[in-house]
Amino acid sequence: MVDSVYRTRSLGVAAVGLPDQYADGKAAKVWQLYIGDTRSRTEEYKSWVVSLLKQHGCQRILDVACGTGVDSIMLVEEGFKLVSVDASDKMLKYALKARWERRKEQAFDQWVIEEANWLTLPDDVEKPGNGFDAVICLGNSFAHLPDFKGDQSDQKLALQNIASMVKPGGILIIDHRNYDYILETGKAPQGKNIYYKSDLTQDISTSVLWVNNKPHMITLDYTVQVPHPEGHQSTPELSKFRLSYYPHRLDNFKELLREAFGGQCQQNVYGDFMSYTPGQEKAPCYFIHVWCTPILQWSPSTSSSSSSLSQKSVSEPITTTKTKAHVRLRPGLTLLSVLMCPPTTHKDVSSNAITAALSGTGRTWKLPRLRKFLP
Repeated sequence: MVDSVYRTRSLGVAAVGLPDQYADGKAAKVWQLYIGDTRSRTEEYKSWVVSLLKQHGCQRILDVACGTGVDSIMLVEEGFKLVSVDASDKMLKYALKARWERRKEQAFDQWVIEEANWLTLPDDVEKPGNGFDAVICLGNSFAHLPDFKGDQSDQKLALQNIASMVKPGGILIIDHRNYDYILETGKAPQGKNIYYKSDLTQDISTSVLWVNNKPHMITLDYTVQVPHPEGHQSTPELSKFRLSYYPHRLDNFKELLREAFGGQCQQNVYGDFMSYTPGQEKAPCYFIHVWCTPILQWSPSTSSSSSSLSQKSVSEPITTTKTKAHVRLRPGLTLLSVLMCPPTTHKDVSSNAITAALSGTGRTWKLPRLRKFLP
């Protein structure tokens, strides 16, 4: 339930800088204990994420909200190459500690961990080539970003920066709580935590701040019983900390993502890792967005009939093998844009196995030879 509601005409907060809610170190420490290590991640969550990344042929992953590193560690253990960033140095120290303790393992020795800010992400993170195979932002992390200006300009900039890190043919996985349900009912949807299974007893009090009759911020006050180290029989310590979130409704967030990618992507929305249908009977606790970028960008020819390009514009036959695909374009089209979401759109064709044809030539061109035609 919502424990308190505050209404005001001003934000009452500083409008300069990006605050680190974990700066005192206490919240970071308790949070690290609360969410646990990779063994605390639910099998459902791990299986869903790992399967999705492998399905899309992803290897290089950018975790833009790694926190204590629990998700990144899970993916490093699964053989992915990770670059993990966070704006909180207090959170990053736990990820750095984990990497140091396992530095003799090659995968962990190659794990890159850096401090970075979403608002300056292109300057903070070196993009490999044309981008990462996948970018992830999980654990309701994006809702930490304040909307001090009230126009979501920082959210738009952050998402544009995050989208710029995804390579053509890559994917973005980003999630958030079901704020629609919370704001409409005053409570969170009923259901188990889909991300982690904490053994610590906790109590969470919720407050909602409304500004000019609009929900501006949700604060969660956590009370967690932190056990003492082994050998100590005293009563567990009671730790309290507060986290603030800036809620966004589902449709609004989808539109922000669409703008960030310039409307060029295919999207899928999941509710608690399952297919989501608007208005379904059971309200999910979390929404997970998967955005897939086009493999090739295209430019329309002077013909008005080719101003809109889709997979339906491709003439038959499309012949595919596990290593290549030959695609012949209809007259008037300049360059094929193939959406690989899901990757089974063309059977057995991976994101780096597409070939395309220039119109009117009757020849097929492999992807490396097409690069000179790309922006």
